[in-house]
Amino acid sequence: VFSQPAFDIQEMITLQNQIQGELRSALSEPSELGRQALQSALYKGTPAEFPFTGTVAGIAKAAPRDAQGFFEKNYTIDNLVVGISSSLSDEEMSRRIKAKLDVIARGARVAQPFPAWTLQGKRAFIVPKPGLEASSVWVALPGVGAAHPSVLELELANFIFGGDFTSRLTNALRGDTGWTYSAYAGFEMVQSWEAQPTSFAVATEPLAEHLGDTIRATWSELKKFAVSGLNAEDFDYASHAVPKRYPNYVETAQQRVRAKVREVLTGRPAWSSSSYSSAVDGFSLRALNATVKAAFPLDQIAFVVVGDPAAARAALSEIPGMDSIEAVEVTP
Repeated sequence: VFSQPAFDIQEMITLQNQIQGELRSALSEPSELGRQALQSALYKGTPAEFPFTGTVAGIAKAAPRDAQGFFEKNYTIDNLVVGISSSLSDEEMSRRIKAKLDVIARGARVAQPFPAWTLQGKRAFIVPKPGLEASSVWVALPGVGAAHPSVLELELANFIFGGDFTSRLTNALRGDTGWTYSAYAGFEMVQSWEAQPTSFAVATEPLAEHLGDTIRATWSELKKFAVSGLNAEDFDYASHAVPKRYPNYVETAQQRVRAKVREVLTGRPAWSSSSYSSAVDGFSLRALNATVKAAFPLDQIAFVVVGDPAAARAALSEIPGMDSIEAVEVTP
């Protein structure tokens, strides 16, 4: 595959048709429609404006020579990271891997840092879809990079806010009210971790009749979290619960290799269970809340709503300091 790639025209046509069908199908889901609208709004004018899987038009233009050129530029030994778990010694495993990799071409390392937000201010975008049984609401703030020194504190705080099924968001929007099917928040809602800052986002899927209430409550919960962080009871619960769950993410060899590869690519440390617990033990409530407040200023924020435009605009208009509310269209 690496040394003698083949780009057969008929195979490419078949794959293009399959991918184009998948791209169109994905937009039948309000949540994916909202995520793509959000991504486009945050990164307008950059390559990240478009879905990472491509667009129908872009896929249609791809020819074998384009695939060949992309492969020759990017699939080189200098851009390769190998993660492996084996019973063999490091020296023996390295020897075997290097013997196989010698057939791969060398080339310049391709550095493509993830772009920064181009969106400025507090802005809202409505994807008009009247008649939906369930709508989609997304809210995003600038995030942090994977190697940010406060990333564990922020994840611990988000465990209480929106990272778990017992979170404040779930209770406010589902458990206590029954307005939504689900409600979550995190740093990987729009895209995966990158070395550069990306996004912290909230996503929820309210029933159409509760769209306005959900928008108002989501903003209220997010504002309370960004300004005040956690209380002592929340902090104590998260400080005990999160480290106990962490071993589930590093218990297998495959999980540990994945974490190590991610560390190489993004700088996010591949913590062991003990090092993770030790780090959390060093947190204090006051410092954590100061970190949350500094990380989530509320003057740069994006709202995306998929659903009834009148109900969406009415609720969004009540949010103080909104710079603009506009209707947008999302195409595959």
